[in-house]
Amino acid sequence: MKKVFLAILATIAVVGMVSCNKDDNGKGGKGKKTATEVNIKIDGDLSDWADVAVAAEINEGGEETVESRASMLTLKAAADATNLYIYFEALIPEDMTAAPIDMFIDSDNDPTTGFTSWIWKPSGYEFMIESEAGILNSTLDAVINMEDAAIYKALNYTDPATGEQVEFWGNGATNEQIEITGFIESAGKVVNGTAFVEFSILRSAINARAKGKIGFGIVYNMVPPASWAQVGMLPIGTDVGQVPFLEIALP
Repeated sequence: MKKVFLAILATIAVVGMVSCNKDDNGKGGKGKKTATEVNIKIDGDLSDWADVAVAAEINEGGEETVESRASMLTLKAAADATNLYIYFEALIPEDMTAAPIDMFIDSDNDPTTGFTSWIWKPSGYEFMIESEAGILNSTLDAVINMEDAAIYKALNYTDPATGEQVEFWGNGATNEQIEITGFIESAGKVVNGTAFVEFSILRSAINARAKGKIGFGIVYNMVPPASWAQVGMLPIGTDVGQVPFLEIALP
């Protein structure tokens, strides 16, 4: 198993940054392989992510403030001809009772189509994957399958009264809920208040069948959230709305 250096909670509270060993899992670390050169298996053994460079982390874009969304620590991504693979590390605060997950996918890598997010700029996502049950069990000591996860397909909808884009998730007039297929999440693990999670998404389910690039963003919610500062978001800069989606190459 690869060595994972856990974030020091006190440091995050003060300066909002996570230290990262660049030789092991740092962004652009020496000897790291591209997404097409790795063989990821969703089996709970996370050692196969060791050769995948960190794609985004909480000090993305510079030093974070105390109000940074610092609970999501590290994000990695890989892909093969069939699946998109995601790995992330996230903190589990003591007052948290659940860990819902939202993922946003710009399947055509075009920020001018789809819905625009206030979190990422520029952004235009065609799909949202949501799991209200989230990644952790009720005692927050184990990772669970996101069996309730649903994929929503966004349509370009403009409110005729205001001329603005409007999101009505689950409303058949503006969006259609897609039956989820090929979504797998491993048991992962929880170590000293940090969750380590890996999962895969079938490329055909998010209309990402062709070779190219897609945009990806993830939000890790805390229940009950004391403030938006306790919501993990990646990629993220010094504030929301300053960095684009993570760009993932598809072979």
